[in-house]
Amino acid sequence: MKEALKIKPKRLADEAFEIISTWIEGGRFAPGAHLSEGGLCADLGISRTPLREALFKLESHGFVTSRPNRGFFVAVPDKDIVTNLTPILAALEGLALKTSPRFSEKQIARLKVINRDLNAAKGSHSLRLQLDMDLHAALIKPCPNPQLIDQIEAIGHQIRRYRVKSDQRRATQGHQGIIGALEVGNNALAATLVEAHWLENNNKDPIRIPG
Repeated sequence: MKEALKIKPKRLADEAFEIISTWIEGGRFAPGAHLSEGGLCADLGISRTPLREALFKLESHGFVTSRPNRGFFVAVPDKDIVTNLTPILAALEGLALKTSPRFSEKQIARLKVINRDLNAAKGSHSLRLQLDMDLHAALIKPCPNPQLIDQIEAIGHQIRRYRVKSDQRRATQGHQGIIGALEVGNNALAATLVEAHWLENNNKDPIRIPG
């Protein structure tokens, strides 16, 4: 008998969201596949109430769609989603930097370490993608507006599903400029650079549809 995963009682829905989104990104469920609520409850070791909360959150983040009387299905990828969402993400991430306090030395050091690791990463596209997401998460972390951060993370999740393949050297060079502006306390310049960084990637990077 398959042993269920053990999720801590606190924030069951949030943890279920993270696990299921990872499964979808990893290809465990094919695009268009029906998600069995009973099967997911058994796999995660939780009841239907937190599971459904997680599924509705997954729907709001673009991972799944719901159909009346039929349940939830893995969203079918659409290349236009990345093209349309990236300018929105660029503007929101720029706003997060503009409204953030000056970055501390510790925060700047963290950004430099991630960017260095990204520059050195070889072979694994998934590793490079995760490091890039880690860096952008660190960029918005000081923002005092939790609703803005939630919107950025929601759009970021949708874009990540499409595994945008970026030019590693161009990405790290762009990050260096953003980090340099933050290091001297010029958040406005960093915001301009991060917006340009996203838009440049949107114009140049190929998009790969999973599945």
